[in-house]
Formats: sequence, structure tokens, C-alpha cells
Amino acid sequence: MNEPANPLRETIKSTARRLFASEGYDQTPVERILDELSLPRHLFFALFSSKDELLEELWSE
Repeated sequence: MNEPANPLRETIKSTARRLFASEGYDQTPVERILDELSLPRHLFFALFSSKDELLEELWSE
């Protein structure tokens, strides 16, 4: 059974996708994504274990 979409998770993924495309994965630290969204660091790591996990999820879509 699929889990319901988490709006914050989807917002982070959308922002990361845009930043990775425009600035490059290696040049986009987690802090850049969080700054763009004005989010504290702990919220990212509550949803993703790492930037690599975020990328893997984006690739699987």
C-alpha cells in the first residue's frame, strides 16, 4: 500500500530538482535547498537520511 504524499517532502524534492538542474548536484549542498525554502536542517533529515537518498528518490520518479 502506498503511503500518502508528504507535502513538505514533495516541496523539498521539487526545489532540489530545480536547483540540481540549474546549479548541479555537486554544487548544491543541502543547506542551499533549505535556504531556498527557509527550513531548518533537522526537517530535511527527518524526511531524508542524506542528499544521496533525495537524489535516488528523484531518479526513481
